[in-house]
Amino acid sequence: MIKVDHRYFCGFGKSGQPMLAWSLAGAQLFIDERVAESVMESLKSKGKKPQLLVVILEVQS
Repeated sequence: MIKVDHRYFCGFGKSGQPMLAWSLAGAQLFIDERVAESVMESLKSKGKKPQLLVVILEVQS
């Protein structure tokens, strides 16, 4: 996930503006690291200060 200020990245709008969610429920989950890095570069070029968050889920069987 990518955090920008106190919100979470969820996509780009029609005009290329970043859309940000208020909570983790609306955040976009990145499985591919290269895609996340590409989005981070796009956000930086728009003057944002993104942070890459790593989420680890542990499943018990």
